[in-house]
Amino acid sequence: MNTWITEYGYAAVMGGTVLEGESVAIVAGIAARHGLMNGVLVILLAALGGMIGDLIMFSIGRRYGDAALNRFGAKRRAALARAQALVARHPAKAVVGVRFAYGLRLVGPVVIGASGVPWSRFLVFNAIGALVWATIMVGIGYGAGEILHRFVAHHHHHLGVWLAIGVTGAVIAFIASHRWLRHARSGEA
Repeated sequence: MNTWITEYGYAAVMGGTVLEGESVAIVAGIAARHGLMNGVLVILLAALGGMIGDLIMFSIGRRYGDAALNRFGAKRRAALARAQALVARHPAKAVVGVRFAYGLRLVGPVVIGASGVPWSRFLVFNAIGALVWATIMVGIGYGAGEILHRFVAHHHHHLGVWLAIGVTGAVIAFIASHRWLRHARSGEA
């Protein structure tokens, strides 16, 4: 596994952050903590991947504008109009902040592009946001890797029990969240 991470890990960080981001950067931070990857290079590649992903979505917004946004349905058009007004008032904050707004990672840059933010302004603030974001996410992974390392070092003789507790907790949390979402969607919440 270590060989696979050192051989393909950097490409996975780059490709993964273009598409998704947070979990890839965090896992790469854990790998950096364990000496399998260079932390600075991971941050730079995560930032570059995030920038590329946002640039693609921004380009779609610039090219297709409101036609792309209208595909989200009438129910969301009012929210999109408010978002565009917010972008018009605070474009720099919107470009940097959208990266940290969970659930808006893909649609946010489309809205920003459709709002007419100039390319040069988008590129500068997207780079700033991507570097801050990558540093934070990889740092979280690095910290989690340190905690994991210390935990295993001190509790290795009970690792099976702790692993079973963690898996059980994760399964319970998944089932509970799935039921809650199903309940909320049915309109009974």
